[in-house]
Amino acid sequence: VKYLKFGSMEQWLNNLPSMFGVVKHEKKTHFFDGRMVQCHYQLLNTLQLSKSDVEEFLQPSFDYMNKLNTDIDVFKYHIKCKALEDSSPQNMNDIIYTMLNICPDFENTDIFMQFKKNLLWAYRKNLKKGHVLVNGNYSVLFGNPLEMLQSSVGKFDDTNLSLNPGEIFNQRFQDGQELLCCRSPHVTIGNILVSKNKYVKSINQYFNLTDEIVCLNSIKENILERLSGCDFDSDQMLITDNETLLCVAKKNYHIFKVPTSNVHARKVQRKYTYEDQADLDIRTSNNLIGEIINLSQQLNSQLWNMANNTKMSIQELYYSNEDFRKLYFDICQLDVMSCIEIDKAKKEFDVDSKAEIKKIQNKHIKLDKKTGLKTQAYFLGIISKIKGYDEKKNITYKSCDTTMDYLEEAIENFSPARCRKNKILFSDLFKPSNYNTKLVYIKQVNDIVQSLENFVKIKVQIMKFDKYTYSYEEKCKMVAIEKNKMYEKLSKYKINEHTMYRLVRYIDKDKIKEKKYLFEFLFYYSNLIGLCKQNQQKSSHNVTLRITKEKNENDILLYGVRYQKDFW
Repeated sequence: VKYLKFGSMEQWLNNLPSMFGVVKHEKKTHFFDGRMVQCHYQLLNTLQLSKSDVEEFLQPSFDYMNKLNTDIDVFKYHIKCKALEDSSPQNMNDIIYTMLNICPDFENTDIFMQFKKNLLWAYRKNLKKGHVLVNGNYSVLFGNPLEMLQSSVGKFDDTNLSLNPGEIFNQRFQDGQELLCCRSPHVTIGNILVSKNKYVKSINQYFNLTDEIVCLNSIKENILERLSGCDFDSDQMLITDNETLLCVAKKNYHIFKVPTSNVHARKVQRKYTYEDQADLDIRTSNNLIGEIINLSQQLNSQLWNMANNTKMSIQELYYSNEDFRKLYFDICQLDVMSCIEIDKAKKEFDVDSKAEIKKIQNKHIKLDKKTGLKTQAYFLGIISKIKGYDEKKNITYKSCDTTMDYLEEAIENFSPARCRKNKILFSDLFKPSNYNTKLVYIKQVNDIVQSLENFVKIKVQIMKFDKYTYSYEEKCKMVAIEKNKMYEKLSKYKINEHTMYRLVRYIDKDKIKEKKYLFEFLFYYSNLIGLCKQNQQKSSHNVTLRITKEKNENDILLYGVRYQKDFW
């Protein structure tokens, strides 16, 4: 269908390959078997959460981090590794999980403690980006399915809709349940959707729905504009029943109007030629969507800072304070502009987005009284640093009374529960009972250590490559290629248990800079597991976690869901 915008049906058939595949489909999230979904800072910073609201909202995440640090069974559940029977683990999570299962003492080694520390640090860093887990999912939008079916057989009646304005249908949630929804990009308060879930038997009868498909009504309802210019060609939206977010969203829901585009576009008539393809590339290469979103989040911070430092209600402020209202209208304009940027490939607009952004910046961006630099919300600096962007010399970051700045403060003040362990040497897990230094093949040891050191140098060089030439993901791929080359070269060695033990001791003594690669190499390409099993008594028990509704002594709560520990 898209192809016919560029050429004829005949051209398409002549170029059609024989290969067929599914391009996109609905799928579960990666979190807790698809039961949970990550929020994002765009949503959180458009909600008027107080400091106490933010603390309440973050508490389940803090409780989970405490469990990760103190309960090894929760930690093992978190890394979700393959079962012990799997003979070919694929990543460090799998290695750690395997080691914990065959050797419980492994959790007392420095290498495990460092792995856990890094995992908790990464989890905290993710929270700082607004990626807080909530009950819910991402669902693909399905617009008026029953009405389309009725229309196809000439029976459509717009006075009897299956879903009324304000209603959606998603199988994951209960009938009549209130839900908070939003789509990305999400620019402003007027893009939030609060809806009621309505089970429609006839939709379920005629369509093969899953938990990751949501039916919407866009007849006599401005829902497409509310969801920031969405359409039904595989767009998705976040759906959650989180009580804290839902309660705050409902508080101001009917005060802020929905940003609605009245910008008329000219449809571009293109041909399937090199000239038109080049022109399209040029027009879409200078996309300003990131700039628009960042500016909108700064203005949202200013809007909530104004609202949280007055005794007036939001309704009073909205209708009596012209500066507040104008600020919101400019944020709404940014939402319309984000849709224009996304549609630039298909349509042409008589809008100079760059000039409009500059105009809005000049109206609202404030200067610091001491330094004269532009000020931005504190959280924008945190996220910029996490993403690895260069520090901006012309900006100073200041805390605002806004949700995301409250969130950064709460996370920075949080310290996970301590877990005291008696450390043991990693090599203590592997010493052969008949260890003989004379049977250590020193040349193998030197070759392997030298190869690892050379790889570390190459890795450092690659990661220093200009970020404008190679993205972080591209550099990681290059490092992985070099690592696999090294492992392939070293895999020719047949390493006896005495030589292996000597290599393991290098990990304890920090003889090499990146000892995790030596650990990984020995795990994959030698009999490290076998050597470990020789030195271990059978574990007293293994544990699996499963969801339960019954209360038991060993139960734990993870994000409000009760889990039972099954010992075997």
